[in-house]
Amino acid sequence: MNRRVSALLLSVFLGSASLSAASARAEDYAITNVPGPSDGVEYGRVEGVLDASTEEVLAILHDYSKYAGLFPYFQTTKVLSQRGGDAIVYLEAKVLHGAATLWGQVRMKATPGQDGTEVIDVKMMKGKANVTEFLARWEITPVDGGERTKVAFQLLVDPDLPVPNALVSNEMKNSVGKAFRALRKRTAERGAVASLSRGVM
Repeated sequence: MNRRVSALLLSVFLGSASLSAASARAEDYAITNVPGPSDGVEYGRVEGVLDASTEEVLAILHDYSKYAGLFPYFQTTKVLSQRGGDAIVYLEAKVLHGAATLWGQVRMKATPGQDGTEVIDVKMMKGKANVTEFLARWEITPVDGGERTKVAFQLLVDPDLPVPNALVSNEMKNSVGKAFRALRKRTAERGAVASLSRGVM
């Protein structure tokens, strides 16, 4: 498979257009790559502040059954088992116009971190996926007494396609920006519904 076809496959798999450097600078968050667990694909990492309470943000992120859309290009999420903030979740993505399915079971676990930060770690379960690697991590920190929220998210997915690691790493960086925007949209929608229910709007 030549490099051009491989790049096209990866683009279809990820389902997201690359952000230009100029557009990334215009956003209110910062994206970068950070080293992964090996010398191969790197994490994409995003950090930014949401104008939403930490309680609202955590309510969204603790609802593991609705992670489709938060994890870019995955359209199906199903909680297989859960005890508190610890869950086994099935993720599925349709790629190549529905001709192929990427899937995996991951363990998602929420734990208290330092300085009031809550961490949600996501790790692929060995032997229960058709991707090489899937790792993710949310870090949620209260700002302004919890009225606003600092969010950090990092993601590493190795789709086991014959493409350069640098290309996959770049797409990881684009994907975390997409995830941040999806979370920001959900918090805004949740806030609007809450305002309506209080008769504010």
